Amino acid sequence: MQKCGSIIEKIGLTQISDETAKCLLDAFYKVEKEQGYLNESVTTIISYLHMRGEEAKKPIVRFQSRGESGNIYYLMKLVADALDDNEATKSLWKRVKQGNYDEALVKIREQVRLIDLDGVY
Repeated sequence: MQKCGSIIEKIGLTQISDETAKCLLDAFYKVEKEQGYLNESVTTIISYLHMRGEEAKKPIVRFQSRGESGNIYYLMKLVADALDDNEATKSLWKRVKQGNYDEALVKIREQVRLIDLDGVY
């Protein structure tokens, strides 16, 4: 997932319109068909474009996993601000405390679009 996040960020897919996303999806399907095999980078982009519609409804939280905002307490503050719902935040925090950092990120991603600006997660 580390490589996926950085490829998506590097080419700016998080900032495109739904119409552009659909056009790109069609184009990337053609690329794979013409190549005759599954290209890892293209497949990553296709997967992102598919989930984008569902993810677009979630608030975006950008953080730097290698910086201060990578600390789980700091990150949960950013998530709480984005959710703006005390009950949802409390419920999420209970679930986050039950696992390790990677598991916490998975649980957080259920509620928000979590973007690691360092490209690690």
